[in-house]
This record gives sequence, C-alpha cells and structure tokens, in this order.
Amino acid sequence: MNGPEPGPASPSADARARRTFFRIGAASLLVVTAVLLVASLVRNDGHLLYVIDDAGIHLSLAHQLVTHGTWGPYPGHYASASSSPGWTLLLAGLSLGHTGLLQILPVALNVAAGIWIVWLFARHQDYLLPGGRRWAGYVLIAVLPVVLWFLPALAMVGMEHALHAALVVQALVLLAGLQTGRLTARRCWPFVAVIALASLVRYESAFLAAGCAAGLVLAATSRFAHEATRANSRVRASLALAAATTAAAALPITIFGFVNKAFGDGFLPNSVTAKALVGRSAPLVPSLDATMRALQQDGMVLVPALAAAAYLIWAWFGGPRANVALATAFLVTAILHASYANFHYFERYQAYLVIAGSFVLLRLAPEVVPRARKPAALAFALVVVIALSTARINATHDAPLAMSNTYRQRYQLARFFAAYYKGRAIGTGELGYPSLLHEGPIVDPLGLGTHPFLVEMLRHRVPRAAFVDAYFRRHDVQAVAIYPGNALGFEVPKSWLLVGEWRLGERNVSGFEKVLAFYARDERMAEELDRNLRTFAHRLPSDVSTVDRTAIVDRFLRGSHP
Repeated sequence: MNGPEPGPASPSADARARRTFFRIGAASLLVVTAVLLVASLVRNDGHLLYVIDDAGIHLSLAHQLVTHGTWGPYPGHYASASSSPGWTLLLAGLSLGHTGLLQILPVALNVAAGIWIVWLFARHQDYLLPGGRRWAGYVLIAVLPVVLWFLPALAMVGMEHALHAALVVQALVLLAGLQTGRLTARRCWPFVAVIALASLVRYESAFLAAGCAAGLVLAATSRFAHEATRANSRVRASLALAAATTAAAALPITIFGFVNKAFGDGFLPNSVTAKALVGRSAPLVPSLDATMRALQQDGMVLVPALAAAAYLIWAWFGGPRANVALATAFLVTAILHASYANFHYFERYQAYLVIAGSFVLLRLAPEVVPRARKPAALAFALVVVIALSTARINATHDAPLAMSNTYRQRYQLARFFAAYYKGRAIGTGELGYPSLLHEGPIVDPLGLGTHPFLVEMLRHRVPRAAFVDAYFRRHDVQAVAIYPGNALGFEVPKSWLLVGEWRLGERNVSGFEKVLAFYARDERMAEELDRNLRTFAHRLPSDVSTVDRTAIVDRFLRGSHP
C-alpha cells in the first residue's frame, strides 16, 4: 500500500500550487465560454439564446412566477413543467422581474458554478496539483474543465446541470470529511443541507443520497473502518446520519409533489412523468445487463465506477480504505442513475456523474498509484480523458450551431406567435421560448405544460386524435406548430389542415427535426394562419426557408397524381 502522497514541501508551496490549479482551470473555462458566447451572438444576430428549448421553459416559469405569481407557462395556469424547482426559483429570485437580466442569468450562474467546481478540485484533492516538470499535469488541469467536465458547453445549455454538479462535488467533499471523527450535529448539518439543496436542483440527487448513506454505513463497519478501532456508537451514528441524508433528499421532492397534487398535476414533474411513460414497459428493477449497457454509454462514467468497485474489493481484502465512503457513494449513484435515469441529450444528464467521478478518481489515486508512476499516470489520464470525451468535444464545438438552431426555429416561432396571436390560445410542443414571449394560453400536446395529455398517455400511450381535437377545440386554439415526427408524439386529427412549413437550412444539432409544421383546425383559421406566415416570412433570419400553403397543396397534388 502506497499511503497518501505527500504534498508540496511547505504550506506556502501547497497554497501556491492550489492557486495555480485554480487559475489555470478557471482561465480555461472562462476563455472557451467567452469564445462560444461570442460565436453564438454572431450567428444569432446579437440574441442571447441557449442550446435547447428546455432552458426557455425555466426562463418562462421564472418570468411568470415573478410577474404573475403563477407556476406555469402562462398566467393563471399551474403546470409542473420544471424538473428543477430550485433552478427556477433561483432564476426568479435573482432576476427581480427584469427580463434582460433574466436572459443573462443562466450563463452567468453556470459560469459561477463552473468556477466553484474548479475551486473544489483545487482545494480538496492532492494528486493533480501543478509542480515541477510534469507537463501532463498542467495540460490536464487546462483540459478538464473544457473537455471532461464540459463546463463551457453546459453554460450554453443554460440549465441547472453545472450547479447540480457543483453541489454533488461539495457533498462528496463533506462526506470525505465525515468518514473519520465524531459525527456531531455541527459536523453533519452542512452535509445534510447540501444534499437537500442538490435534490431541490435535480431529483437525481436522490441517487447520490442513497450512495452517500451506503458509504457512511459501510465506512463505519469493522471490515472497512479506516482507523484501527471502532465502537458500536460509530455505526449507530452513521445509520442515523444515513437516515437524515435520505430524508433530506426526499424532502424537496415530497414538498413539490404534494404541491403538484394540490393543483391537479401528478406527484412528479410533468417532464419526469413523460420520460417515464416513454419507457414504461421497462421493469421496476432493471436487469444487470440493462444497467451495464446504460453505464457503457459514457466511458467517463464507467471508468470511475469500475475503479470504485476495484477499490472497494481491495479494501475488503485489507487494502487502502481512506476513501471507502466516497467510492461507495459514487458507485451506488452511478448504478442507480444507469438503472433509472437518462444519458446524453447534449451530454448533460450524466454531467454530474462525469465530474463527480473524476473527483473520486483523484481522491483514490494517491492510495493506489505508486508515486514513481505518477508522471506516467497523469499522461495516461490525459489520453483517456480525450479519447473518452469525443462526444463532449463535438458537442462543445457545435454549441454555437445548436444555439443558432434554437434561434432559427423555436425563437422565431415564439416571435411569430407573439406578433400575431397575442391573447389567443396557441398549441405547440415547444413550450420554452413560445411561452416566454407569447402572451396568452398555450396547449402543449406533449404534456409538459398541459397535464391532461400525460393522463391520456397513461391510458393510450399516444393521445388519440379524438381527444386531441376535442381538447384543442375546447380551449379555442387558433394555430398549432409542431415537429411532425416528435419522439413523444400524438395523433394529429385528420381534420387539421397543414398550412405551412419552416425548413432549417443549416445542419440540425438541437432541434428535433429540420422541419417545423404549422396546422389550423378549420378553413377560417387556415386562411389567417397562411396570411400571417406569408407576412412573417420576410422577418425570418437566413438559413430558414418557408413552404406556404399553395406549395403544400401543389406538393400534395403531385404526390397524388404523378
């Protein structure tokens, strides 16, 4: 056993090394984020937008909450459309009702969270600190925030994932400190509070809470105890803290669940329910094969999970055990996420696992890697990080283009509805930017903003055409815009009339499809919609072409009579 690697020769040298780590990592994060932001503004005619429409949902909910006191996509309509209540509340609280400030807050908060993550790594691990001629270490410090942790691109996503990852790493830092010493209330309450905040930001934190609870108990047992002697009181205290940890994670979920039920929605947010409905044929307890296949979707989740498992096996047979709680927490969290949550969609769902996994690896490394092999280990780590992060590298490169897709599709849709259907009901599955700019009711056939459609999915998997038509008529929806082949889907009533299409000319990165289709419920509405689309066509940016109603009729006739 190697034992912990000694740090720099003196406290002042240690402090300098940590400051250098922070400066290199923060500079890398800020420079790449600035480049992506400028490139996006140039592409989007100076408009600050985000990669996916989901960011617009949070912006819209925050705006409605501050200006109208409504938790929903339009005034007076409650909808559990946010899967991150904490992020929405944070945006609402900091925006102070100022629309311009609200638009800037997501990128600003993500950058702040990214800097927090860099600081946590600089402060709470000893293996990767700059010093001497270890060139691989310097390069790795610069590469981690951009390539592996994906922080600049997460800032462009404009959602809560970087903040969630920061809270997860902070929880692991506190957990590591709790593995030894007395578990007093004074030492434990910051950890429990961070777990509760993480759960408020993203519900996947329940997986982390389960992992931390398991780690606390396992690290207190005689088989894995770090210290030579253990008392039964340590195990009892660990069990009590484990219970408090799971309760802290469950508290925000339970509170918002009961609020949702009180307003007639489901217990879980609509987006969580909708994703569960898509895969509802899956068993309650996934098979080992299904879980391992999910873990293999991202090598930088699988590698630290396997490393944590190997570390625990070694500890069982008398090996190093200073980080048993951390290794257990990450392994359990990764397995639960792979069993019940998602990966990918712009590499954001597993971002907290990737970042937390790298932290756990750096904590384990001094115990398991011979000191003489450290330069080689750092060089190999650099190769592994780059080789297993090609999807993140590509997504970062494509972030400005993805934001351009949003500008040319969802944002233009929002401008169109705001200009021609003010105060009138519209229908669309793109809830974010349309609900932010449009003043009036919105019916969401995908269920995020209109819960009855989720209820219909429970009955028939796909809402039937008769239900869709009746609901849209009852709410007097004047125009509909959807992606024709949206993954969640619903049956389009045969009585609806296809009036126009917008076609994206650039490569599609973040949109569901390159075609956005406009429908009307009857001939009168179709004539108005066609007129509005023709007028608005002159206001569309470049790389967006239109297909008007006449061209659609001609296309249909040519298809019917070749």
